[in-house]
Amino acid sequence: MNRLVAGVLASALLLVGTAPAHAQAPETETAPGSPETAVRTVYDLVSWNAGEMAEWDAVRAVFVPEAVIILRYPQGLTSFSVETFVQDFIDFAGRADVESSGFRETVVAARVWEFGDIAHVVTVYEASIPGRDRPPIRGVDSWSLTRVEDTWKVVSVVNELPGPGRDIPEALFD
Repeated sequence: MNRLVAGVLASALLLVGTAPAHAQAPETETAPGSPETAVRTVYDLVSWNAGEMAEWDAVRAVFVPEAVIILRYPQGLTSFSVETFVQDFIDFAGRADVESSGFRETVVAARVWEFGDIAHVVTVYEASIPGRDRPPIRGVDSWSLTRVEDTWKVVSVVNELPGPGRDIPEALFD
């Protein structure tokens, strides 16, 4: 009986002794604590206010260097590396003159599946240019992530846009 009590007390002290280190570990934009946080960080990082621009090095840091991004544009699918993804955003900012108005991408809904060091996050997002008459555009992104040294990193993103006869599934909003 005494060994049982001593074992329980030792276990409790071990847990109490290690809890503050985990509870106080700060989350940063480039070291998120969950797959969903990592994904939401990307949306936050590629959004900016008028007169500002995204922190592109922070965007790069959320991805593994070999990540693949597949985006659907009206002309079809386009495949990007992290570098060409960042450059496409920079080019978009110049074409659409969004440096002066800002740009927003926000998560409307997210579904997360996690197993060990891999995760999958499906998001419904809205993209908009503040101050423009055009309503926000919704789309769906499918994210694959892996844990690298206790940090979730994006491995791939595939994008789909709704269209005639192709609405965003209601199940994604549950």
